[in-house]
Amino acid sequence: MPRKLTVSWNVIPWWNNTLRVTKQELREGAEAVRELIGLLPNLCAVVMVGQKAAAARPYLEDTGLRLFTSDHPSPKVRARWPDRWKAIPEQWAKVRTLLDGSETE
Repeated sequence: MPRKLTVSWNVIPWWNNTLRVTKQELREGAEAVRELIGLLPNLCAVVMVGQKAAAARPYLEDTGLRLFTSDHPSPKVRARWPDRWKAIPEQWAKVRTLLDGSETE
């Protein structure tokens, strides 16, 4: 995926001094994502990378964007779930197919 076609953003764009994310933080983070979406008129897809980001999906379902999920490319995922880690390029290829206009539903 060419970097010029992407914007990276954390679903929780602030640090709460812990790795845990509360439901309230998730809702507030999703609202911040929705604000960002409003600033990106050519945006057509969102990839939620990792479990915490994927948990925000219900808050973004009504955006009209294509929503994708991907495992996080972290060393923890690679060590614990190597098959899922190896599948990440295939998950992102689905997004590229959409951007190239060759996706069929």
